[in-house]
Amino acid sequence: MMTREERLKFCSICQKRQMDMQRGLVCSLTNEYATFDEKCTDFEADETAIAKELTKQREYKKELQKTGGVLTGSNWFLWIGVLSIFNIILGFIVNLQFVFGLGVTQIIQGIAVETGTEILGIITAVLISGFYIWTYYLAAKKERLWAYFAGWSIYLLDALIYLLILPINFDASIIWPLFLHAILLVVLYSSTPLFDENTWQNIKTFDWTHSRIAYVIYGGMITLIQIGCLVLIGITMIQN
Repeated sequence: MMTREERLKFCSICQKRQMDMQRGLVCSLTNEYATFDEKCTDFEADETAIAKELTKQREYKKELQKTGGVLTGSNWFLWIGVLSIFNIILGFIVNLQFVFGLGVTQIIQGIAVETGTEILGIITAVLISGFYIWTYYLAAKKERLWAYFAGWSIYLLDALIYLLILPINFDASIIWPLFLHAILLVVLYSSTPLFDENTWQNIKTFDWTHSRIAYVIYGGMITLIQIGCLVLIGITMIQN
């Protein structure tokens, strides 16, 4: 069965398309989303739209060639996830941290040690790091720009955690990870055009399959944990 994203490839170049400000592209015949499979019997090609789409694709490919493409930038998400897991293991076993750790997992580790829930802390921290590995798979292997954007945004929040910790604990264990976050955020941003028309079109055509719903829930839970960490840091700053 075709997904909405697949159908939109046809609908966007059909003369019978209609833009609904709330729902996006719909069929003017039914005023609903297209429901056809494989082939639409009412399809009428819009030559002007086809020409514009071809031009847009050529320009986008040129942009990806200049920046290195989705695949090149997405490799960093794999490194972030794998090295963070390595950092978590070292942190719990020998109490040693390296610069490639995540701010949210370090806070979780600290809470877990204080409360004697190390096992739960390890599982939670590894699951958070695993999100970046899944992001790598979706962005690099499937070329899903919305996953790339989500991964970049969540990594930006993690950098904010380090930034807020800095006034409380101004030492190398915070400065260097924050510096690394800043570098990787710039690299990820420059590797793929995050905020151009193609990215937003890719996000708008997001189709709610089961795996994608799971990814959104996964990312949403991590975001909530990050917000909780930021609130906790804020409370600590006020108390100090």
